[in-house]
Amino acid sequence: MERLERVLEALSELALRLARGELDEAAHDRLVERVCAGLSAEERVRLGLTPTPAPVVSPRPSSGVRLGPSGPPTRVVSLAELELGPGTVLFEQWRLERELGRGGFGVVFEATELHLKRVQAVKILDPTMVRREELLERFRREVAVMRDLVHRRIVRVYDYREDPNQGLALISMEFVRGCALRDVVVAAKDRKKEITVFFAL
Repeated sequence: MERLERVLEALSELALRLARGELDEAAHDRLVERVCAGLSAEERVRLGLTPTPAPVVSPRPSSGVRLGPSGPPTRVVSLAELELGPGTVLFEQWRLERELGRGGFGVVFEATELHLKRVQAVKILDPTMVRREELLERFRREVAVMRDLVHRRIVRVYDYREDPNQGLALISMEFVRGCALRDVVVAAKDRKKEITVFFAL
């Protein structure tokens, strides 16, 4: 059991590094495979790496559906099964407008905060992460730290909501218009120019 605990700790750390942008998806996936090498199918199931079938299936929400506090626990659905998209309302507070990007940790949407009528970015965790309490607890602690960080070069974190029964957890953040770093790198390569970085603190 001690071996599985070490593997679980390593996987949690990799997930957090991915969420912080220290790893890209490909590197994260390679390291996960390295950490899990040699695990049996039973051990993978015990770590939550392989979905276990269950007779109860959560309804598959579609655009416009309201997701939020729910009834009795159901089996954990995958991120794809949630069918999140434009028009979906989460916790009766955020209406998703368009997807901005996704990775191994979840998906980020541009969203409208319905009470304040403000555009925000909403990061929705993959439900397979939400069902792992130890990882969810570490994520909560990280969100608490991020909420206290205020700097013009740091994206503000506004709110955190979760409903483990539906496998839902999200954070709402400041929406910053811009482009992906990979686009900057590609453009620099195409023009054969260096990327200049300015640190104006």
